[in-house]
Amino acid sequence: QVFCFCFCLGAVSMVLYAETDGSSPKSSRRTLWRASAATTSTTRTILAAAFTLVMMAHCDVVYAQQQHNVECRIGQMVCECADWADQCVFTLEVEELFTFASYKKIRSVAEDGSQTIQSRGRQGVSYYIDDNGRFVPINSDGGTVNNTRTCFIPLESDRTFQTSDCTEPIVADGKTFRPVVVVNGVLPGPTLIVHHGQDVLAHVRNKLIGDAISIHWHGMHQVGTPWMDGVGLISHCPINPGSNFSYNFNATPSGTFWYHSHTGTQRTDGLFGALIVKERKNDWKIELLEELSGAGITRIVDYPEDHTISLLDWQREATQDLFTRLEGSLGFFPGHNSVIGEIQESLNMETRSWRTYAPDGSEVGPIPYWSGLINGKGVHQEMNQQLNKVQLSVVKLGEGQEPSTAYRFRLIGAQSLFAYRFSIDEHKLIVIATDGYFVKPKEVDFIIVHSGERYDFLLRSKESDSKLNYWVRAETLEDQTATNKRNGGPTDMHLAEAVLHYGTQDVIPSQYQAIKSASKAVIDGCTEESWCAALNCPFKSYPASRYNINCTDISELELLFQTKANELPNEDGREKVTHFFHFGFLGVSTSSAINGRNFLNPSAPPQLQPDQLQTCPDVDCESKEYECICTNVVKIDKKNITVEMVFSADKDFAHPVHLHGHSFHVVGYEFGSYDDDGTVIDTIHPDVYCGGDAKCQSPTWRNGFNKEFRASGTTVRKDTVMVPAGGYVVIRFITDNPGYWFLHCHIESHQLEGMAVLINEVESEHPTPPENLTRCGNYYTPNGTPDPTSDSCVAVTGSVGYLLLFVVAYLLLN
Repeated sequence: QVFCFCFCLGAVSMVLYAETDGSSPKSSRRTLWRASAATTSTTRTILAAAFTLVMMAHCDVVYAQQQHNVECRIGQMVCECADWADQCVFTLEVEELFTFASYKKIRSVAEDGSQTIQSRGRQGVSYYIDDNGRFVPINSDGGTVNNTRTCFIPLESDRTFQTSDCTEPIVADGKTFRPVVVVNGVLPGPTLIVHHGQDVLAHVRNKLIGDAISIHWHGMHQVGTPWMDGVGLISHCPINPGSNFSYNFNATPSGTFWYHSHTGTQRTDGLFGALIVKERKNDWKIELLEELSGAGITRIVDYPEDHTISLLDWQREATQDLFTRLEGSLGFFPGHNSVIGEIQESLNMETRSWRTYAPDGSEVGPIPYWSGLINGKGVHQEMNQQLNKVQLSVVKLGEGQEPSTAYRFRLIGAQSLFAYRFSIDEHKLIVIATDGYFVKPKEVDFIIVHSGERYDFLLRSKESDSKLNYWVRAETLEDQTATNKRNGGPTDMHLAEAVLHYGTQDVIPSQYQAIKSASKAVIDGCTEESWCAALNCPFKSYPASRYNINCTDISELELLFQTKANELPNEDGREKVTHFFHFGFLGVSTSSAINGRNFLNPSAPPQLQPDQLQTCPDVDCESKEYECICTNVVKIDKKNITVEMVFSADKDFAHPVHLHGHSFHVVGYEFGSYDDDGTVIDTIHPDVYCGGDAKCQSPTWRNGFNKEFRASGTTVRKDTVMVPAGGYVVIRFITDNPGYWFLHCHIESHQLEGMAVLINEVESEHPTPPENLTRCGNYYTPNGTPDPTSDSCVAVTGSVGYLLLFVVAYLLLN
């Protein structure tokens, strides 16, 4: 582009340098063509402009050649953009499939002329997994196996799902036959890999039958493009069934991120995937190796295509069905003998779901845990003795490992509800980044991952003569003692499981049981003599009476690369404003709310149609609670000021809070008060005052509060932070990204019930959205639509009517 610009500039200069009288042949020879005596200044200007336009078009062609149309086929798990590209183009097809089924891929041509694929047609086949972990077709017509279908692949066949042009069955937890929303035919969606600063163009095609979608690019700041943030009815209009939408944004910052649906409940039904933004420089490796110089690590390997891990709690029913029951507090009956679709005749204790609780007594599971998935695969608890009949994710390190080598892993919390305590048997985890920002290495045994969070860690290689396979575990925080204390109900520690393999060979299901039996769980090594370490506990500490685990909260992490002094969100030369947000079940019908208000989606996206936005009225939610189901908007008018936000939570639940459009500094982190057994006791932290208001509509600091918060160069930065039950978190950021930004709890049911608020940042400087972005909204007419055939002036329509009006007007005027 620089070359093109300089060439154009030089060429235009030569044209304008031409002599007008033609008396200087020497000067004329310096032009691109010989100027005649009749050549005028105007003519030369026109010629120069034409030449410039031609060269600009040529440069556009050269620039377009730097676009990489990434091949991202149906069934492909990783789609990576070349580092030389200026723009990375992806095509994402969203559709609904069923688990344990193979569908034929049908090709068609999209409106833009590109090829599109959907999994449809009456050639599908259902499969089960036999005792050897193999897919066996079960479809039948008239009692016989229909072996004429395209996707019928018998055990003895040499064909595979790929060679047969059919999708590979999605097994999920090895038990549950249910619908799943997929991107490009896989669960989770393909991992998209780009490089820092590249322009991302993602064409999303909604192939669902009846649901609109939107895709949020979690962690991307969207500077200058807030309408590409992907929150339906906030950033842009949802993508209707059969419609397409092209997301276009800059890939910044670098690190581990993800994309997911931000409309309805599709995220935890499968509409999500990893988004990896690779660093352009290796300075992070140099700094980390220096920090780890005493540990004997001399080499760091970064293969995001192989070592990205997502965690998901998986249900046996579609999430929307579960949410509808949860919202009405109808109860859950997931007992092993219960049948979906049948009402329970009595409150059978064997089939009733008990709410479960964490060690501090805060709630974990209002929805019963069913199973967990690591990279889209897992094992239901009923299959624990039949591991040969499931398919687990196998993470491979490759051959020839040395203990001086460490591998970078990327961990993504995609859960709907349950937090996970992640570990790898017989390995330590060295945390090096969170939410896209490198931190000084912190060695732990467990990383507790909440919904929306990401953690990067290094895994140090074992000796080459060690065993080859280790069990990977993600355990829920459910605690039997705390659950008994609250309601006397039973609970188990639930798991999501996978395999870590030293080598490149396939690990088959028949090997799983032996691997698990020979692998020593990390928790078994946590003794009174040798305590374990956990990062990011949602409580101050595990009860010492039943756990030997020390906790480190994320505010104790320090950035590896310090934030520049002029970028710190402090009061030094900056104005500061403070906003309080209390997360609790204090809204209408005691459902999920912020400051006593349940967020209601607007009818049209304010980022595109701000004149149609209707916000919450200024009323007392105690007396007019139904007016507090509304679009709650907080305005921050000034640019480049420091915003301090205080997130508090009542003692019933810990909440992972995500702010769109920013990464913030965590400047304060306070846990609640606990009794001798580690149970949180204060409903709201003593530092936070609700003014005697039961709904805590206007929280503030309690009188006499004198703590000071300040960001240093090493203060950790995040975009999603866990607010502990009965505690609070203080964050800060600078208002340097005008737009409408969503702030919400990332537990899906909480956000859908209304635990959200909209931040209107510097409205006077909102960037102007493209004119061709689709608009939407309500249609309402109190008197009905006028009859186009009635005897009125408007009955004359179309070109004939307007022509007649013109003739009449002309005759009158003349």
